[in-house]
Amino acid sequence: MKANPPKDIQGGFILLEVLVSMSLIVGGWMAMIHIYQGLALRQTQLQVKKSELRKESDVFENSEHARNLRNISSGAVKNESTRVSSRTRSVHGASQPAIKNQR
Repeated sequence: MKANPPKDIQGGFILLEVLVSMSLIVGGWMAMIHIYQGLALRQTQLQVKKSELRKESDVFENSEHARNLRNISSGAVKNESTRVSSRTRSVHGASQPAIKNQR
């Protein structure tokens, strides 16, 4: 004879299984949000650093250009090649991103 299981036992999830699965899902989402925020912060810091370096480069190139113009106008031209801006794009404002649709 087969033993019949009691009729009050039903198939399904118990509360502990539901709580464990929910905590795993929430933990995964929290980890992904943490990683995303870290990447966003790093991207912002890199953009600020790039903007500062671009400003410094512009100031240096403008001062070199002005110095070369003074040397040419005073007749004290040396055997130096004139410095040409290494940047082929226009100078952007420091507060404006180079790409308009950047998030």
